[in-house]
Amino acid sequence: MSDERVHVLFYGGEDDLAPNEQDGRLACKFLLVSSDDCLYLLFGPLAEYPYHAALLDRFCKEQQIASSWIKRPDLLEIFDGGCEVRGGGYLELDRVLRTACVSGQSTAYGGFRQPEINRILRGHPFFSEFTWTVE
Repeated sequence: MSDERVHVLFYGGEDDLAPNEQDGRLACKFLLVSSDDCLYLLFGPLAEYPYHAALLDRFCKEQQIASSWIKRPDLLEIFDGGCEVRGGGYLELDRVLRTACVSGQSTAYGGFRQPEINRILRGHPFFSEFTWTVE
């Protein structure tokens, strides 16, 4: 859906995208969520978000989207028909080498659609200085 606006939301520590002190890498989980005419990339460090549903829970609370836990901590249901989870996976950032690698899939929400993640990585200012791969 090329007419959707794109938003990238990082949910993490106090230092906004603070990489691992030793090697500059940050391992994250991510979800793609559509709501109205927006496509959101939600991501946060594995240490803080061991389940994709935790990212979705935070997003729903911030956006005031009705939701409920089906199976805590790994499955959250959205009640808003205008909001859809479009899959997820893993995002590994290397802030030193300026690389981003997207891979895997969410057990609860399925795999991501490659054209959507490519559109975000190609077009969002946050990723403009990164070279990226999708595995």
